[in-house]
Amino acid sequence: DPHVDQARSHAAGDAERVELTADEVARADAVLILVDHDEFDLDLVSDHSIVLDTRRCVEGPNVEHL
Repeated sequence: DPHVDQARSHAAGDAERVELTADEVARADAVLILVDHDEFDLDLVSDHSIVLDTRRCVEGPNVEHL
């Protein structure tokens, strides 16, 4: 998220923002979409990772709408 530099989760530990590149997305086990910011290249995300989409903002064979 371009609006959050760092997040903390008691279950998962600390998480830091990374640049949205094909390599970074491909390294992820999955991408969870919680907000639909215009700054996101959602085609890049859905082309390179499994996507769990809570906003129904992206389509593709690797996308599961929650």
